Amino acid sequence: MEQTAEAVFITRHPMVDEAWTIEFSLDDVDQTVEGTHRPDEDVFEIDLTQFDAASNLYSWELTAYDDDGPEGVEQTKFRLYADGTDNGVFID
Repeated sequence: MEQTAEAVFITRHPMVDEAWTIEFSLDDVDQTVEGTHRPDEDVFEIDLTQFDAASNLYSWELTAYDDDGPEGVEQTKFRLYADGTDNGVFID
């Protein structure tokens, strides 16, 4: 994971289908942002400017969904969590 002032970039593992939906949320912020797959760099990009959040270091959660489940039902493929003290996301 890499972060700039405006975005977080998470490397897409080859086993993660680029068509999967990636959602990113911050602890204590009632909002979820959908990630964008950037095939040129094989990363998912999360636009941090979409969050309405105070300047702080946040714990976060990333969830990957496959929309091609039975009868169009989303299937959660995996979730990643990070504690704000070790691998947090800083909103400026």
